[in-house]
Amino acid sequence: MKIGKKSIKSKGLLLLLSLVLGFVSLSLKPLQSEAYVGWPGILTENGRLPATPSEAEGSEVDFRDAFNLPGVFGGTTAQANHSYFSLERPNVVILYDGVNNDQKSMVWYTQKLSLNQPFEFESYVFLSNAAVQIGNLGVPDGMAFVMHNDPAGETAIGGTGGGLGVYPRASNLDNMIYNAVAVEFDTFANVNTEINTHYDQEFLDKGQVAWPHVAIGKTATSQDFGFGNTAIRDVMTNFKHIGPTVPASGEVADWFGVWKKVVVKWQPLPDKINGVLSYKFADYPEQSTTLDIDKTFNSTNWYNAERPIWDRKVTWGYTGSNGLKGNPFAAMITKLPQEPDVDVDRKVRNVTKGETEAEFRTSTVAHVGDILEYKVHVKNNVVEDLDISLKKTKVLESLEKNSYITDSFAFSNSLSATPVAPTVTIDGDNNFTYVDSANEYPTGTSFEYTYKVTVGANTTEFINDVALSSTYSTRTQYGETTVNVLPEELKLVKTVNDTASVNPIVDDLLTVKVALDAERGVYMMDTLKDTVPAGFDIVPNSTYIYNEGAIGPNELLADASVWSGNTLTVERAPNAWQVIGNPKNNKMIIEYKIKPTSAVKGKEVTLPTAVADGTNQYVDTKDKQDYQVMSNNATVKVKTDVIVSFKNMDSSLLEASKIISTNAAFNKKKKPCHTILQYERQL
Repeated sequence: MKIGKKSIKSKGLLLLLSLVLGFVSLSLKPLQSEAYVGWPGILTENGRLPATPSEAEGSEVDFRDAFNLPGVFGGTTAQANHSYFSLERPNVVILYDGVNNDQKSMVWYTQKLSLNQPFEFESYVFLSNAAVQIGNLGVPDGMAFVMHNDPAGETAIGGTGGGLGVYPRASNLDNMIYNAVAVEFDTFANVNTEINTHYDQEFLDKGQVAWPHVAIGKTATSQDFGFGNTAIRDVMTNFKHIGPTVPASGEVADWFGVWKKVVVKWQPLPDKINGVLSYKFADYPEQSTTLDIDKTFNSTNWYNAERPIWDRKVTWGYTGSNGLKGNPFAAMITKLPQEPDVDVDRKVRNVTKGETEAEFRTSTVAHVGDILEYKVHVKNNVVEDLDISLKKTKVLESLEKNSYITDSFAFSNSLSATPVAPTVTIDGDNNFTYVDSANEYPTGTSFEYTYKVTVGANTTEFINDVALSSTYSTRTQYGETTVNVLPEELKLVKTVNDTASVNPIVDDLLTVKVALDAERGVYMMDTLKDTVPAGFDIVPNSTYIYNEGAIGPNELLADASVWSGNTLTVERAPNAWQVIGNPKNNKMIIEYKIKPTSAVKGKEVTLPTAVADGTNQYVDTKDKQDYQVMSNNATVKVKTDVIVSFKNMDSSLLEASKIISTNAAFNKKKKPCHTILQYERQL
């Protein structure tokens, strides 16, 4: 944001003089001023604007340093400007806050748009709460997104009222922005009841709603009238709304009190004469028009049939004006129209592993505690007709759970052999960040930096990039690299009913689990094999695979796909089953159920070891390492039957009614009617 002393240049004085004297001069120039006087240009919103829409959250546009606010803040003079930037949101500009009547605003971006290149611009507009209206004419007055080739450039100042800060309000009383095209957001009906401006009468003549509306408008003159009253009268006489968007009668209220998304696009045509300008407001259909670039944006320099040579670059920004206080208008930018074309080459190497300077690459592997070095090269590319610098470049890289090595930062650029290096900060979220305020990078120039980190104990897979932004560019992610931490302390543990040894009876249901765990790093399990010894039945449809503690149902494995006889083979190649060292609940479990049969009654059976085969996680095949893990043995001791006979002295079986047991189940087997009984009890 430019702040400076007020300066009304001579062409502005000539215009004011001509208006006072009431005569027309073709040599007059438009009104202009250098910048706001006597204040910082950033104020609190004071609760006047609604919250950021959810779809606009995360926008990293901070344009407060990229706009110029011409004129003098406040007042009602020709130099008045009531716009300011939001203190709370760096991508919001308040065109006017509605504190006073007859406010107007101009906010101009300090980097011009090239009409020889396409663009797409995204923003949201707030058209007030419609708290104060004038009868059935609406909310005075509105705002506009403007592109212009006014000689005043980023210091251009427009008029008030129905001119919305861009169009003329009266042919002999006001100024306009010359050679301008606007996407207007007009909330007031300027119709024949208005003394001077009746731009919106055409809506009533067509039986449409006159307010609110969105449309494209121009201040291009029909021929070379230069600057002054003749040009202004020509614009007022020939003004037409192009591609209007109007609400149905029941939709008017929906335009107010909320942010509305606006997308503006420009596409130059192959004939190099025309271009297509389009806009889309909220959910309404897109509107477009084809414009002759020179006749539209350079009308004040039009000579006969010739096309004057000019750079086809236009100033862009917002204008606005109100008639009554109480209605704040604002814009929120979420995507800048044209930005630097940046190439980022970002690489990493494992210093501890011995990777050399020549081995910087986009991926590597590491153990916990290894030292990694990152190298980032940023170039601002040369693009035809674009000359956008990287200014106040901000760099941000998440280090996640790794530790920055102090004093490891090194910096260079193509501007100087001994550049002023920015100061690195590790913020509270463990982000490596800096702002390069000392160097500005025109197209064709570059900078490079390196730094080192130590791989943290809780790091498993480290994927990060660099977030790059500047005065003239939105925050964008570049140069993703991947570091996979090698698995350590792999364990494969087999249990039966969650222990290493059980003592069941025949036909008891046993749950066998094979758990694969890693203390650190990431293990990619391709195949696991296990065997059930003879004498056990495998329970159908009981085989599952899952991560311990994971949310969601366990995956049932079809018997036909994993069982061959008594051999279990679970294959996960080529995608593999991921076992992560941290968090601990990422342990992989393969589970199935078995029952001992009478063939192993009274026997101690060893369940053999399970075997898992897999690799580390990797990107480059040269980093692949094979790992095989074997489990422990589990033991099943199957109980046998013991027959206890209770006999009389003559060796005959004792009557059941004469036997009392502390085992209730045993007592239930007593049948007094029997004279000969055998009682079986599992011991």
